[in-house]
Amino acid sequence: GQAGLVPFHLFQEHYGRLRFIDQFGLTTRDFTGCIVSSPTRRDVYGLPVSLEMFVLGKGDFASRCNIPPPAFIFELDTIDGREARFIAAHGYVVMVQESGILAGAYPFRGETVELNQFLGVREDLFRAHPYPGLGSPAPLIRLGA
Repeated sequence: GQAGLVPFHLFQEHYGRLRFIDQFGLTTRDFTGCIVSSPTRRDVYGLPVSLEMFVLGKGDFASRCNIPPPAFIFELDTIDGREARFIAAHGYVVMVQESGILAGAYPFRGETVELNQFLGVREDLFRAHPYPGLGSPAPLIRLGA
């Protein structure tokens, strides 16, 4: 659902080896052409395929639409971390989670921006390829453990 500098740098470093899937169907057609999610009505943000819908229906998405469970999930979250807890309970390790509120600066004085996002890695991949910089290996933050 969320993209930005993280995917930009990953794709730059690993060109041709990664696949980006936009769960809202704005930049890729994976979900818009999928029989499982295509009946979902679009809104101003695109096709509202929630993490819950995708993660819980991963078998249908994989078998019927050739959309495998993602290796990584980089996503915006709620202030209470609900989405990160959800994926942690469904086969993902939350590697990084940020939360908080940033006060706006020029030209948006008085406005605030929520800084709630996380990066999750599929648990089977995390166990098979531990990140050496983490030590044990253990994630920076493991929710629901």
